Amino acid sequence: SIKGTAEKYGIAYSTLRGRLKGAESRVGGHQRLQVLTPYEENSVVRWCERLDEWGHPAKMLLVKEMAQAIVSRKLNHHVLGKH
Repeated sequence: SIKGTAEKYGIAYSTLRGRLKGAESRVGGHQRLQVLTPYEENSVVRWCERLDEWGHPAKMLLVKEMAQAIVSRKLNHHVLGKH
């Protein structure tokens, strides 16, 4: 039963019922709205870490420009939003 399984694994009955009916997790549902893929985001993070290792902490404008460069190559000049 759904209730028994939810109790066994310590998750909410409503969560399990929703997943069985095709509902996505909050993270999964929002992932489609992201402009950068997780791999691309990780690349930006690694780039920031490398800059920091070299003694040049990445400023927000520089990080945004890097992300914009990735997006521009991929989406033909799509402009990133504020968040």
